[in-house]
Amino acid sequence: MPLAAVHKNLFVIAARTAAKRGAFFDAETRYRQAIAHCQKHTGKESAACGLLLIELSYFYEDQNRQIDADRCWKEVRKILVSHYRARKGAV
Repeated sequence: MPLAAVHKNLFVIAARTAAKRGAFFDAETRYRQAIAHCQKHTGKESAACGLLLIELSYFYEDQNRQIDADRCWKEVRKILVSHYRARKGAV
């Protein structure tokens, strides 16, 4: 899944639409489906999955769900560190 495809992912579109309607449970479900789909096709530590986790983090922050947002940010940090170490080792 190319990075550009993340924003056109049907789960993401459905999540954004649900969030705008105030259907937060449905939006969260769709974000989780998008992340699961991404992990299946690109791996858990892909940049595309990181972008989806960032979007889910912002979604949680908008709802004042800081504990959930922090969990997502922790996963984002793991992905970033993994990519940094991989690049650093390649240099």
